Amino acid sequence: MADGTCLHCGANNKYTDRVCRNCRLELPWSDAIQSVMRVEDQPSTLLNVFSLIFPVVGLAAWLILMGSSPRRSKEAGISALVSVVLMPVTVFILAALMRP
Repeated sequence: MADGTCLHCGANNKYTDRVCRNCRLELPWSDAIQSVMRVEDQPSTLLNVFSLIFPVVGLAAWLILMGSSPRRSKEAGISALVSVVLMPVTVFILAALMRP
């Protein structure tokens, strides 16, 4: 991985670092790192729909994405939870409607 130089102390730092390893000041490219991280953690409509239809998918996505994409993980978990709550209610309503 390429290294960048701190403008304050001249120490070499990786481009994935937000602060200098030597002087602990913010590096010039830290804003770019934060904007890339914000773009990557956008909610996924497709994942939410699958989580709503198949709650196991939402639970798996919640567990897998928890560390890397907290926002996407949270929304998939909420969709799975909503599905688990709505499924028995839907079955109860359908059973009441189908009764002769």
